This record gives sequence, structure tokens and C-alpha cells, in this order.
Amino acid sequence: MSWSFLTSRRQAEFRDTTAPNWGSGSIVDDTRRFFTLDLIRRIALYRRLTSHSVDRGIALALPFLLAALAKLASQPKGARRLASSVARQYPATLATIRTGIGCERQDVAGAYGSGYMSHLVGGDAFAAVCTSVARFSRLSDQEARLLVGLVGWVLMSQLRVEQRRQDLNPSGLASLLECSSGDGSETFGSRLNAEPRLPA
Repeated sequence: MSWSFLTSRRQAEFRDTTAPNWGSGSIVDDTRRFFTLDLIRRIALYRRLTSHSVDRGIALALPFLLAALAKLASQPKGARRLASSVARQYPATLATIRTGIGCERQDVAGAYGSGYMSHLVGGDAFAAVCTSVARFSRLSDQEARLLVGLVGWVLMSQLRVEQRRQDLNPSGLASLLECSSGDGSETFGSRLNAEPRLPA
């Protein structure tokens, strides 16, 4: 599956979309849907980046983070620890993040998400995600860290939505992540195999 095809599909998904449409039941789709074209442009403008790089960074960060969270949930006591962290997310977090995009609160959200995700999945695992995203999206290390942190916080908040909607216990949440990360990692792996050096 080529990058151009994936980009075209994302543009079709987000065309004329100004607000997320929650409740599809797919963590991957709902998290991507949060990042509308308008939000991507605002993220890029505030950090003086290209929308293409931001969009690519989001698309690459998501499967990496899902895989890291799924790995955590598969470890002894990991599922309970993750479920507890997800349950602590506030229902209004997604709206708060959305309204902060395009101003200094965007960096605050990115920094908070970076610290939170690094603590949750481990510093080395989180650093590996940021390094890979920086490499393939051609962002600086700092920009990649902030973007991955932002995606991570949105992902955790979206997991909270699903946890409440489906009344998921720790094992149920772990199963959801396992299914989602399998799909996302496979797509990402195919993409890198097809295009090891993504075009600018």
C-alpha cells in the first residue's frame, strides 16, 4: 500500500469535516478523525511546519503508540495499570486539547502527553517512537516529541471514551488494543517496506 494512496484516502475521509464523529468503535479511525484537516493546518502553522509533515507524523505515531500500549497491556499487571491510567482521563479532555491547538496550549498538551506516555510505556520505548516518527516524517526530534505526545494524549482520551462506552475491564481494554495495534502495525510495516524513504 503506497503512501500516496493512504494520503488520498485520508483526504477523502477528512474532506469537509470540521468536527470528529465519535462512536465508530475503531480506536484508529476515531483518533485519526480527531485530527481534522483544520486541526492539522493549525498544528502546522503554530509550529511553522508543513501540513504534510504533521499529517504524516500523526499517521506514523499512532500505530507505534498502539503497539507500545498493547505491549504494556500484555505484561503481568500491565493491563490493570493501563486501565487505571485510562480511567483517570477526564471526559472533557478531547475538547480541551482541540481548543488549545494553534496557540501555546498546543505545546503544553504535547509536552504533557510526552511525559505521560513516556512514564506509561517506558522512556526507551517512547524515545524509539519519537525517533522513528522524526526520521520518516522529517521533523526535528523536538517537533516529533511534541507531536507524538499530542497524539498519545488524544489516544489515551479516546481509549477512555471506548472504555466507558463498552464498559471495558482491563482484559477487555487489552484485547481492544491488541486488535487495533495489529491492524495499525501491519499497515505501517507495509508502508515502510514499500517506501523506506518517504518523499518530502
